[in-house]
Amino acid sequence: MVLKKYKKLECLSCHFQCELYPQATIKMMNCIGPKYCMWPDRNVYLKHGMQLLLMNSSYGLLDIDLIFVDFSRYNIRLFTNKEWIHYLTRTDLRLVLIADRFTHPLALYWKKQCQQIAAVISVDDTKKEIQRKIQLHFFGGKVGENTQPKLSDIEVQILELMIAEKSVKRIADELSLSEKRIYAIKLSLQNKMGGRGRLNIMLSG
Repeated sequence: MVLKKYKKLECLSCHFQCELYPQATIKMMNCIGPKYCMWPDRNVYLKHGMQLLLMNSSYGLLDIDLIFVDFSRYNIRLFTNKEWIHYLTRTDLRLVLIADRFTHPLALYWKKQCQQIAAVISVDDTKKEIQRKIQLHFFGGKVGENTQPKLSDIEVQILELMIAEKSVKRIADELSLSEKRIYAIKLSLQNKMGGRGRLNIMLSG
């Protein structure tokens, strides 16, 4: 199971960095402040930047509990099925996906599937844009994501099989589709996720 390496969730809202999940500390259970987590937290630069953002009260983020998900192409193997959502939503915290331009269509797909995903933000978003996207979710506003490309069910399914290094023929056999149809869907994935070269790099990473 891919998630085994990323089970731990630590709160970033103060310098204690208490463990929230899977085994919350006594200090965490008694904490009355908002809880912010980064998952997975192996990108130390992103984690440090998020800590600076969240621990600075002048940024004025909402007083809510959030898990910021590093939804970059380097972690794409975590995000091609619902296992990661089932794991993170057990905490009852809302999720904010931090996507790059290659994984953004996949992030929008999952946002449509899961109500606990509060927002999809880009690594290039400004502080004001991040605030706006999160606030719109809780105030029932529209972010304008309907016009942005997102993956379909079959595209996500085929992406997972491609990441598992299955051939076009084997994918066609498993899904009872023609190889021509699989190639067409693969082309659609390439167009939405940065082109053939970028998709191949993500699949081999």
